[in-house]
Amino acid sequence: MAFCSECGQKIEQGAKFCSGCGKPIGDNNGSQRKQVFEGNIHKCPNCGEVIKSFVTICPSCGFEFRDTKSSNAVKEFADKLEYLQSQKKAPSIISGVAKSLGIGKSDNNEEQILNMIRNFTVPNTKEDVFEFMILASSNINISAISAEYSSDAGANSTEELNAMKARSDAWQSKMEQVYQKANIAFGSDPDFIKIRDLYDRTTKAINSAKKAKSRKTRNTIILGLCLMFVPAILFGLVGYIPHRMRENKLEQTVQEIQVDISNGDYDAALIKAQSLHMDDNWSSESKEHWDEQRESLIKLIEQKKEDNK
Repeated sequence: MAFCSECGQKIEQGAKFCSGCGKPIGDNNGSQRKQVFEGNIHKCPNCGEVIKSFVTICPSCGFEFRDTKSSNAVKEFADKLEYLQSQKKAPSIISGVAKSLGIGKSDNNEEQILNMIRNFTVPNTKEDVFEFMILASSNINISAISAEYSSDAGANSTEELNAMKARSDAWQSKMEQVYQKANIAFGSDPDFIKIRDLYDRTTKAINSAKKAKSRKTRNTIILGLCLMFVPAILFGLVGYIPHRMRENKLEQTVQEIQVDISNGDYDAALIKAQSLHMDDNWSSESKEHWDEQRESLIKLIEQKKEDNK
């Protein structure tokens, strides 16, 4: 059975032209349908086994796949990053170094560092992943995560703190991405334990720093509230102390009046009873209480004097 090599139409025996597209049929054309293969088949260089995506170890012979270019990716990345950081401290470094590393000068050096971290291609071998995890964990600034500058900190200090926090966030995000890919690619491999332990230690340190910052923020809020309410409390105490002293004096006077009544000295008792007054600036409840106390004692004294005539 023959098919047209142009459109795939079935060719009738003895036909000179394709009935589908009209292409002339040669001696060799149309004898068989043309086959085209797309893409590359990846095979193990050690045993020839066809390898699926994300596989880093041959399932047949155990050969580990390493790509020379990707093996050097972490080192090249670290070198470029180190240059950018040194350029920020010493902008006079010769441009030839930047050209050799493939880095152009930028007015926004910090933004260039952040973009390099965010756009770094995730490695695909255990060694490269582990090397990157070490690089990331050492560049995550735990102190910057929990740090808080005081209100009198200079502009440079605040700017530097924000830069350190942004850089730590970028490293943390990329570390999370690399770890998740490694977990999918070779999470069942015994060597993955080293990567997981490094990830867990770094994540624990980050979470502890965030909790410390949260506690610091909470304590700052509490301190602010205390500073807000302490003056009011002190003001209340300032008013309470003389008020209480005045009440103690009036209560002592009441006791003296009762002694005078017992001794029959009604005139002295009456003078003291008439002095039982609270100041006008005290509460209405206190003023009313001592007004009633005064009137009651005066009536009692007058009654006693009348009974003893």
